[in-house]
Amino acid sequence: MSARLVQIYLPEDQIDRLETILPRHTRRFWRETVPGAQEKYTCIVQ
Repeated sequence: MSARLVQIYLPEDQIDRLETILPRHTRRFWRETVPGAQEKYTCIVQ
């Protein structure tokens, strides 16, 4: 199966929820702050 690069944009109040889910589905992810009180997560999934 090919790996995919996934980008997720979400409000800051959802960060804790996502960070509990991501480790189950990806080994590596990056977090960036973007304008508009949002966070951008980039991750590699199988």
